[in-house]
Amino acid sequence: ELAIMIEPRSFTIEGHVDVRRGYIAVLGKSFDVERSVITFDGGRAIDPLLDVTAVHRLATGETVTIADARAATT
Repeated sequence: ELAIMIEPRSFTIEGHVDVRRGYIAVLGKSFDVERSVITFDGGRAIDPLLDVTAVHRLATGETVTIADARAATT
């Protein structure tokens, strides 16, 4: 659930989004999202906390995993 507060010259977003499935592309490789929660802290800067686990399976059967990040916006 997200709450978006709109003010005369700015806005804030607070809450979280649960992502059940999907994929992301990183450096030309497709990663399957296994679980994800995106949390907005309500600050003036839109800088969500990404609690993500995404996996890319190599042809050798090995996996590359991406986990947890902070989205930096400018």
